[in-house]
Amino acid sequence: IRQGGGCTVIRDSPAPDPAGLPELESLRMNRETLLELIEVRQSLEVSIATLAAEKRTDEDVAELAAIVREMEAAVGDDLEGERTDIAFHLALVAATRNKMMARLFDSIMTPMEQAIREVRRVELYANRSVAERLLAEHKAIFGAVAERDSAGAAESMKRHLRHVEGILTKYL
Repeated sequence: IRQGGGCTVIRDSPAPDPAGLPELESLRMNRETLLELIEVRQSLEVSIATLAAEKRTDEDVAELAAIVREMEAAVGDDLEGERTDIAFHLALVAATRNKMMARLFDSIMTPMEQAIREVRRVELYANRSVAERLLAEHKAIFGAVAERDSAGAAESMKRHLRHVEGILTKYL
C-alpha cells in the first residue's frame, strides 16, 4: 500500500519486469532533477568522505562500525537496507564536524532518500546481489575513514556513487 499510489498485490509468479515498476515512473518523470542530484551527491559526498576521514573520532568509527554491522544483517531486507544506507551517510556527514556541510547534506536528504528507495526497490527486483555490492562499497568507505585515509575514502565514495548512478541512469 502506497499513500496516493493505491494498493499492489503480489502473487507467486516470476519477478516483475523492471520496466513496469511504478518506482521507475517517478525516476523517469524527474530525470533532470535526478541527474542534478547525482552531480550534487558526487561533489558533496566525496568531500564528506574526505573530511570524515580527516576529522573522525573514535566514537564516529564505533557508530559507523555499528551501522555497517546493521547493513550486513539487513542484506535481503529492502526497508532495513534503506534505513541503514541513509543512517550510514548521516553518520558520515556528522563525522566531518562541519555544520555547513551537514546543512548542505540535509538539504538534499529528501530527494536522496527517494532516490535510494527507488534504486533499492528497482535494482533488487532485477538483481538481488546488488545489496551485497552496496554493502561492500559502504565497507570500503568505512575502512578508509577508520584508517584516516582521506584519499581512499574519496575514491571509495566515487566508486559507490558511480555504481548508484549507473543503476539509476539505466532506468531513465
